[in-house]
Amino acid sequence: EIDEITLAHWQSVFSINYVTLNYVSPEKNRYAYMMEGFETDWNYVGPERTATYTNLDPGSYTFRVKASNNDGLWNTDGTAINITINPPFWKTWWAFLIQFIVAVTAIAFVINYFVSRQRLRNALKIEHLELEKMYELDRLKTQFFSNISHEFHSPLTLILTPLEKLISTIDKNEPAQESLKLIHRNAQRLQRMINQLKNFQKIQHNDMQLQLSRGDIVLFIREIARSFQEYAVDHRIQYQFNAAPERFTAWFDADKLDKIIYNVLSNAFKFTPAGGEVGVRVSIIHPDAQQNTQTEDDLPSQYVEIVVTDNGIGIPADKIEDIFKRYYQIERENGQYYPGSGIGLAFANELVNLYQGKIFVKSSEGNGSTFSVQIPVDEHFLEAKQLVGEFSADSGKQLVNWDFAETDNAADDVAANAPESLSEKSMPIILVVEDDDEIRNFIKKAFQSKYRIVCAANGNQGITEATTLIPDLVISDIKMPETSGIELCNRLKEDEKTSHIPIILLTAYKSREYKIEGLQKGADAYLSKPFNIDELDIQITNLLQIRKKLKEKYCRQIMLEPANVEIEDIDEKFIQRVLKTIEKRISDRELNAESLSREIGMSRMQLYRKIRGLTNLTVHEFIRTIRLKRATELLKEKRMTITEVAYEVGFNDLTYFARCFRKQYQKSPSEFVSGKE
Repeated sequence: EIDEITLAHWQSVFSINYVTLNYVSPEKNRYAYMMEGFETDWNYVGPERTATYTNLDPGSYTFRVKASNNDGLWNTDGTAINITINPPFWKTWWAFLIQFIVAVTAIAFVINYFVSRQRLRNALKIEHLELEKMYELDRLKTQFFSNISHEFHSPLTLILTPLEKLISTIDKNEPAQESLKLIHRNAQRLQRMINQLKNFQKIQHNDMQLQLSRGDIVLFIREIARSFQEYAVDHRIQYQFNAAPERFTAWFDADKLDKIIYNVLSNAFKFTPAGGEVGVRVSIIHPDAQQNTQTEDDLPSQYVEIVVTDNGIGIPADKIEDIFKRYYQIERENGQYYPGSGIGLAFANELVNLYQGKIFVKSSEGNGSTFSVQIPVDEHFLEAKQLVGEFSADSGKQLVNWDFAETDNAADDVAANAPESLSEKSMPIILVVEDDDEIRNFIKKAFQSKYRIVCAANGNQGITEATTLIPDLVISDIKMPETSGIELCNRLKEDEKTSHIPIILLTAYKSREYKIEGLQKGADAYLSKPFNIDELDIQITNLLQIRKKLKEKYCRQIMLEPANVEIEDIDEKFIQRVLKTIEKRISDRELNAESLSREIGMSRMQLYRKIRGLTNLTVHEFIRTIRLKRATELLKEKRMTITEVAYEVGFNDLTYFARCFRKQYQKSPSEFVSGKE
């Protein structure tokens, strides 16, 4: 006899059959049943001998049944059976215990995460404050020296001018001549240091630009090197100059190049003792040919390399990274510092960076140093990088002749009298769309010293200029013939070539509806006429700064996780389309700016300015970043060798791949695979 039945949770639908053992007129037997725990009343079902239950909840029940005989007498005690329906596993006590443990663990993890995040934020805040303090101290120091330099200019002028006249009037054989020349040399040296201090502040504020002119760069470098010949003879230093080729015509900034070479050479002579050696070697190098890599317009194909060697005191290995820091001076063993201001090499490094060139140093303490300066002289690179303006045939025919006795002044004159200011293209481009000639010209004159201003007289012309030129910012009137400023704004924001460009709308309407409509169409700022030119200037500066920060943000995102770049909708679609195109051809070594622009459906310049405008990367840098990111994914899988990975992502030179990989991730591919920091 069974007293209890146990069922699983999925057996909650069942039937129970019952019968009474009364054989006298069994057809008159009657039944009643009840499921205790589910029902409170008896179910009288007559002669029915089956009880059916559906979807009983998990739990314990008692099924009771009683019967009556043919005389209608009921058996009040009846009979019963216990029924247990087990709960599903997720409703068991141990499941609840596990859930509780998981919940507590999750809460603890979340609390720990937010506490860690808060600690990190606090640490970053402290670091940020320390950096701000350091930058502020550096700025105040530079500002102080800059102010001092301004104060020194007038007295120096009053010293140098009469001194030069005095030297020219005194006979060369007079004993005073040498003393006067000594004074003159040191006054000029002081003037050069003062100018460098002033130029530091210009570089910090991005006020310094290249002023390129065309001439024989090898001859120019030779003459700068020649100016140290007298010093070498006086100090019994063996001094050599070698150049291959002997002559080479190129675009270069005479003033900046003079300062770079002068400071590097001065450093070499300063730390070379009497009887030592200093050498200068000039050559034209082609890194692309050496690396056997594809040539891009945004990657220089030609450099002039100036190598300065000496056998002086050398630089300690742990100090090499510091020599390009401002005001850094090498300390002697006795605690004293070598003579100098700590400005020369730092200034040279800043100028090389302005030139988008390279400077390297190899040194061994006690065995001398070798400085290598590489300056791009490739016209296509200079133009693509917007370091120069348009190259004209006329300007190319005019070679520059410098009076090397007065290099600085001569170079300045050349830049001033050049047929065209070749640094203009380095300025941000602003498109002014205004049908009123006077307002258009007023805006142009107000900002042409800071920006490249391109003008359009109506909306249609403005749209054409914007899609062709891809400016950095657009200023547009609202009410114009043919196409209004609102429509212009709408069309530029919907076009993937121009959607990233900030737009400022100008209008004489005071109605708020026009302002709301313009902002709804994607305008970034709105000014009512008559507007304050200073307010417009601030709006332009702020929008360009915001765009610059966004470029830096997107650039970091692309380097970390290209597929997850968060950009405004239309720009995100464009970036994703470019990414898919690159991914599809990731192994193609012929993939470059030209072929990518054809596949995307833009001109090379449009693609260059669009990607530059969104990410601050050139097309070549963008492609290379995606290739290297894909390389990290393949290296993590460890199914391919480093060489196979390099070829798989489109590199055909392992050395170049390793150098690019280290530059982006601060570790070599082999270190990346082994997990070394």
